[in-house]
Amino acid sequence: MKMLSLTLQGSGKRLTIVINGTIGIAESTEKGHTTITDGTHNNGGWEVKESYEEIITQLEKLSL
Repeated sequence: MKMLSLTLQGSGKRLTIVINGTIGIAESTEKGHTTITDGTHNNGGWEVKESYEEIITQLEKLSL
C-alpha cells in the first residue's frame, strides 16, 4: 500500500491519501495550492499546501 501525507489548504489538517489507482495533480499558481484527485471520490479533489514538485518527490520515493 502506498500513501501520500499532505496538508489540507483550508484547515491545515493532515491528509493521508492511499493510492490504489490513478491520481491527478493540478497546481494553481494563482490560488497558491495544489489539487489532488483520485478518480474514486466525486468531490472535486482536495486542495493541499504542498507544491506539485513536493508531491512528485513523494511519489518518486514511493516508487523505489
